[in-house]
Amino acid sequence: MIHSAPLVQTENFDSDLTPSEPVATQPRCPPFPLPAEYYSTPSGDRPPLFPTWVAAGCGSASIVLLVVLFGAGYAAAHGGLSTIMGWFFSKSRSELAGMYTKEVTAKQKAAFDAELNALQKNLEAKRVGPDKLQPLLTDMRSAMSDQRVTPQEIDKMTADIRAANAAAKTPSTSPR
Repeated sequence: MIHSAPLVQTENFDSDLTPSEPVATQPRCPPFPLPAEYYSTPSGDRPPLFPTWVAAGCGSASIVLLVVLFGAGYAAAHGGLSTIMGWFFSKSRSELAGMYTKEVTAKQKAAFDAELNALQKNLEAKRVGPDKLQPLLTDMRSAMSDQRVTPQEIDKMTADIRAANAAAKTPSTSPR
């Protein structure tokens, strides 16, 4: 026979209710309601999942974040980007000075500094838009990536700055 009587437990319901083997202990209940328990209770009897301050705190934080983001966008659109770019070019100038190779002449350095000064003045006066700076930023990134600035790279950046300065809007002198 496949099943032997001693190995198979009998379903004798008339015998005493004390088990012959120790009963396995029930797993401890978690400190939170299980999903089945939570959704099986009527909605009025359910305790809230989170305290009320959580929703108020997260909502307030999101409102503050949105105000800060919209404020930063407004500031950038109304002249803040020019200020940031001017600061960026002044920091980049000091970093570039330490990366010049021996082949870069003093004349090239002076021409680059003069054009960069003119560009910063045009940025402060809001005569150069960010779209005119893209070629310069691309060439500056590639020049600085290897921590060396060669004469060809400094000439290319100087030409990019000249092009941005040439595209600068001249202030209107006619009275209105």
